[in-house]
Amino acid sequence: MAGTLNEDKEAVLLKLGTNPRLAHQVLFEHRHPNKTPTFHYDIIDAMHSPHPRVVIEGFRDSAKTTLAEEAFIIRSLFSKFHNGIIVGASYPRAVDKIAAIKWELENNEIIDWLFGNVRGPTWGESHLILKNNVSMRAFGIGQSLRGSKHQEKRPDFGLFDDLENEESVRTKEARDYMMKWLYSAAIPVFAKNALIRALGNRLDPDAVIVRIASDISWKHIRIPIMHQTSEEGEGQFHDYLPAGKWKATWHDKFPIRWIAERRHEYLRLGLMDQFNCEYMCEADDPDTKVFRPEWIKVEPTVRTWHRVDAAYDPARHVSKKAATTGKVVFSWIGNRLVVWKGSAHLWMPDEIVKDVFNTAAEYDTTSIGIEETGLKEFIMQPLRAEMLKRRTMINFQSLKPPKGKLTFIQSLQPFFKAGEIIFVNVSEEAKAQLMSFPTGRIDFPNVLAYALHMRPGQAVFDGFSQEFIMHGPARNDRAPLWMVINSEPRWTTAVLVQVVEGTLYVVCDWAREGPPGDALHGLVQDAALEAGRTMRYVAPPRHFRDYDTLGLKAAAAKIPLELRTGGPEAMGREEIRALMRRLNHGRPAVLIAPEARYTLQAFAGAYCQEVEKFGTLSREPKQGVHRTLMEGLESFCALMRVATEDDDAGKNFAYTADGRRYQSALVTR
Repeated sequence: MAGTLNEDKEAVLLKLGTNPRLAHQVLFEHRHPNKTPTFHYDIIDAMHSPHPRVVIEGFRDSAKTTLAEEAFIIRSLFSKFHNGIIVGASYPRAVDKIAAIKWELENNEIIDWLFGNVRGPTWGESHLILKNNVSMRAFGIGQSLRGSKHQEKRPDFGLFDDLENEESVRTKEARDYMMKWLYSAAIPVFAKNALIRALGNRLDPDAVIVRIASDISWKHIRIPIMHQTSEEGEGQFHDYLPAGKWKATWHDKFPIRWIAERRHEYLRLGLMDQFNCEYMCEADDPDTKVFRPEWIKVEPTVRTWHRVDAAYDPARHVSKKAATTGKVVFSWIGNRLVVWKGSAHLWMPDEIVKDVFNTAAEYDTTSIGIEETGLKEFIMQPLRAEMLKRRTMINFQSLKPPKGKLTFIQSLQPFFKAGEIIFVNVSEEAKAQLMSFPTGRIDFPNVLAYALHMRPGQAVFDGFSQEFIMHGPARNDRAPLWMVINSEPRWTTAVLVQVVEGTLYVVCDWAREGPPGDALHGLVQDAALEAGRTMRYVAPPRHFRDYDTLGLKAAAAKIPLELRTGGPEAMGREEIRALMRRLNHGRPAVLIAPEARYTLQAFAGAYCQEVEKFGTLSREPKQGVHRTLMEGLESFCALMRVATEDDDAGKNFAYTADGRRYQSALVTR
């Protein structure tokens, strides 16, 4: 700049008059404390171009208004127009711009050296006439522009700064009014070959600035605060940004880290629409948003006996551009989906495995679903290895990825809209992904949608509640202990029960993955430690048939233990339902200890009939560990019904200290 000013004044004026970029740099260096970004040159070129109509959308604080004011000054000094008008969002806003221009004309030393005193006959707050007879006048949006002529000359240069505000885009009627005003009261007052420049942000998909930007008569420039790049050595990935390689548009003032943190703040507060409007030059139609902030219900909820399931959408990488691992822990309580915990993390595979087991232990999960791609490719093997290491079992469920993921996630919308999804503890990142859907990362919305497909069917035993959970001692030392064993090819289960005065007590239960030949011995050992005394063993009738293929009877003989035959499961099922309706001493005739976790899960809905394709219920309960365990319990309860039916009416039975039953003389209750 110094070299330029040392030249002859006439030479300097010639250079500045023919090179707008240089004019902005030389005359207004004091207004540009930051390094000039490339897009500023795009704005300068557009302001000084011969194109009759230009609309410029720039992110908040992009200095588009500053550059427009400078262009107005430069063009006025070099008499590039005769009658210029500035139209602001309001009359006072337009006057402020005239004041900024006026200050530069009065106080800019370089302008004074080159042009001298430029003050003309009119020098007011809203109207300036320069010594070279160039006029500048301020108007507000919606104000009549009639009378804007200067010495019979129509306006030949116009600046519309912030065409719209929140109020003017609130309704379709307001937007239509603004469009009508622009084309009926504003543009017609300009001269035939006038240059018109419009600045602003799209505050609505149907805003005036959007309409004119899409029209072929307007040249459109759009400048978001960041953009994607494919340039080598440029662009950054960041946890708080959507997947992709991002580049800050004005790195010197707004680096990518600042942008990412600001965007994340808007996401946390559910204001992504505002961020897109102010910084990305985008506008989302609220009516087309899949999820809205007002639909997110956060309610403190106490978890007691409820069936709890979990689902994971595991990510296989943790780079900045990778997806996150989505996690949701939930219960279906009636028609409401209660999300106990939801999150999205950049986890390594070992961190996923650790969290799965911690979640299973903390929430006593019925099943844990894992998206099938991750399940098959990398996560199932370490999960199985960890199960062996911890000597515990988790019921994993394979979740098949949907063909249309976005449509799959959109299926959540009716539940949110109806207020049937309740958040108890959901991370801000998870909420942010939900609010920004379908843009950005969608791992939490995706895994949350799986909760709809993991919804249990019709519970075999309706009406289960807190009152069926046992409080106090879990065993009666006088009544015999029964270990009810059942098995399928994949599972071997056992339930420790007692019957005391007609009440069924479920003391504890176990489940092992594998056939009885592999799992029964360990189950019996664990049950013996829990019981501390002699037990009796019973199993469903199917294990005593000829040509048995499961081998439960053979595995019992090998231990050895005496295995008794239970009754038909269907009969036992009806007996359990009858017991649930009956009261003994003011308490239900079925009581389950908290330690019997699989039984509690089964009564809470894990033992259920699935809803089939056309809304009908399956004939048989859903296959799995809970069905295996409950069919064993039902077989035992069938024996209770047979014993009851064989007893004479009015007889009352009790037990000796060694477990033998006898008829008591006490009056039956």
